[in-house]
Amino acid sequence: MGRLRHIIACLLMAFLLPLCTPAGAGSRADSIPVSYNGYIRGFQVVDVSMILDQQADRYRGNIRIDVNALIGFFYKWEGVISVEGRVENDGRLRPTDYRTAWISTAKTGNGGITFDPQSDTANGFWEDKPDLEVPLEHRQNVLDPLTMFFVMQKALREQRYGLSEWRSYDGRHRADVHMTVMPPTQETIGERSFQAATVTTTYTPIAGFNPTQMETWPKSKSTLMFSDDDRHVLLLMKIETPNNTVMMRIKCADDANPNVVCP
Repeated sequence: MGRLRHIIACLLMAFLLPLCTPAGAGSRADSIPVSYNGYIRGFQVVDVSMILDQQADRYRGNIRIDVNALIGFFYKWEGVISVEGRVENDGRLRPTDYRTAWISTAKTGNGGITFDPQSDTANGFWEDKPDLEVPLEHRQNVLDPLTMFFVMQKALREQRYGLSEWRSYDGRHRADVHMTVMPPTQETIGERSFQAATVTTTYTPIAGFNPTQMETWPKSKSTLMFSDDDRHVLLLMKIETPNNTVMMRIKCADDANPNVVCP
């Protein structure tokens, strides 16, 4: 089951790695509870729930991942990721606290980042131990994984199409991310067809990766589709690595949004 945990971690990292630009400081509040099915090699193995809540001056996000009932009969794995931050007057996102924790049949674990507002430095920890692998210069002016969703949504709201480069850090791994935002097109997810905007990401590992990860991450690609409306709900994410293909597909959202697939 170490492979399962690695794949789930890969899934989280793919959300994570295009980081470091502000979400807009709008006057409206967005709170989007969404549920997903997670598939590995075509088999549904995890259930995912996510809440994004952005207000004019602050934001918060939460993701929960559980292995489904069938897998859970043999192996237990639950994980939670959360972030809190503020939205600056110029629209930049400033995360203030990022946490991740998990429990499995074999062990429990945790990680996270604290942010120094004076130096724009991120201080990571993993299993309650400080990150000593990523040098200080690579932990400045970075954002955490979960802030990524707000970053992509802002790019789509502002129609900032094309390629951009970002710095990312999850408390243990530092990577450069190459993010491409594309205009909406007609897409099919599940049994429904509608307008969706696509974002793709590829990665360059910088620090904190083991030799295998240094080789596989540059060969990996993530494709994310968002609803083409004022909320830009994440509808689908596919992660392609040299060894596996992981996909998450939306199940339902909190209201009768016609652009969201609800079985």
